[in-house]
Amino acid sequence: MADPGGVEPPTLGLGGKSQNLIIRIDWDGFRKFVYSNYMDKTAHDYWRCARQYAHLLIEKDFSPLKTFSNYKRSHVLKALAALSKFLGLYKEFRDLREAYGIKWSKGESDQFVIKRLVRANNEGDLLGRVRKVKEEIPQISSFIDLIATTGLRLVEAINAYNLIISLAREGKLGNYYEDSILKHYEY
Repeated sequence: MADPGGVEPPTLGLGGKSQNLIIRIDWDGFRKFVYSNYMDKTAHDYWRCARQYAHLLIEKDFSPLKTFSNYKRSHVLKALAALSKFLGLYKEFRDLREAYGIKWSKGESDQFVIKRLVRANNEGDLLGRVRKVKEEIPQISSFIDLIATTGLRLVEAINAYNLIISLAREGKLGNYYEDSILKHYEY
């Protein structure tokens, strides 16, 4: 009989450390899980990173994470969070992270956002940059409008733009729009 994969509960010893730990991870199932729940690039990163660092979750030892750079720690945590959700161990993941005092980040993302906001001193500067790009490359003017008005990420905006073109050619563009809403989530 073929091994169905999945998770078998660990046998816990003294101090909560695992003894005779048997956890089989269905990596094909996890790959399908991340690719169905995240953008392709993110899914690939999570799948690759989770395979490399799954032992930290399985062995319940997050101490190595403390030695990683903030950037690397953040990526590993996100991958392990996705893996723990797939395995039904998210509560254990969260408890481990808290027990080891590991934070998601040290505020670099907040500083990055603040720097971007300061760089675009005011709304006029941003609109000025949008106008300049539209003047210099008029062929992408409607695409720039789509990005500016929807706030979609670049990859999502490209997908939405291509979908709009495709639906327009098929005469189905009306299905995508609904009183000031792009029904992007349906496609």
